[in-house]
Amino acid sequence: MATSSLTPARIEQLKRAAKRLAREQSIPLYEAQQQLAEANGYKNWSLLQKHARHDVVAEPTLAGPAAPLRAVGSPDRYYLHGDQHVDHPTQFYCRSCDEFVGAEHFFEKHDRHETLQRAHDATNRWATRDPEQLARRPLGAANMLEAPARAQADAHEASRSPFYRWLERQKAKDTPTGDIARDILSDKKFPVTVDTYKAAEAYLHSCFASDAAVEALKGAWRSFQAAQRRTRAKPAVGDADQRWLEESREALESANRFAAQGLPLEQHRKF
Repeated sequence: MATSSLTPARIEQLKRAAKRLAREQSIPLYEAQQQLAEANGYKNWSLLQKHARHDVVAEPTLAGPAAPLRAVGSPDRYYLHGDQHVDHPTQFYCRSCDEFVGAEHFFEKHDRHETLQRAHDATNRWATRDPEQLARRPLGAANMLEAPARAQADAHEASRSPFYRWLERQKAKDTPTGDIARDILSDKKFPVTVDTYKAAEAYLHSCFASDAAVEALKGAWRSFQAAQRRTRAKPAVGDADQRWLEESREALESANRFAAQGLPLEQHRKF
């Protein structure tokens, strides 16, 4: 049996721990919550939450020089990945580890590209929250990853090859090219600078892509090259006319290609 009530900060900590446990053990969230409830002396998760103390706000403390600050404290203060601790300016919140750490931690313990991408995504998602949620994080809160994350995003945007930009215009289409475009664009590790078919094909093989996916890529590359030739050979037309022409040609090319192979259109999906 539990002998004492839990602070709101401890409840929040247990919620995050349950999510991590569910991911690590590949179990439903409710099972992870049940395990943690029992480990803390409660029969189930509902009872654990009912015993939260609302009269106490626990603030994080340092147990020693090398001890990390856990992500506790006022339940009304929300921290994004890379946010500076409000009371400890040398400590920053790491969402991956769910604790406050020194600045060197982010690039020593985690992949630089991935941790900056995580910070950039978190900032973008936070900007779409409703006003009540936004109030939980001070406007202009210091974040050590914000500037390098923005610089990385800008560099990524500028480095996109013509083929990658062309794929972005195809992703909404219900065609084999649209399918492979969505697959590639959803893969954060796909090389956005790719400028040859061989390079794109090599990446798919490194991911153990199916033969159908490689065939879909080949068809997309042919359509891309055809679009490039038409752009160079013909006078400029309006954007709407250009899209209509591309969609018509690609639909015809896809239908002819798959009809000749006797393959269903869905066979190439996902790699």
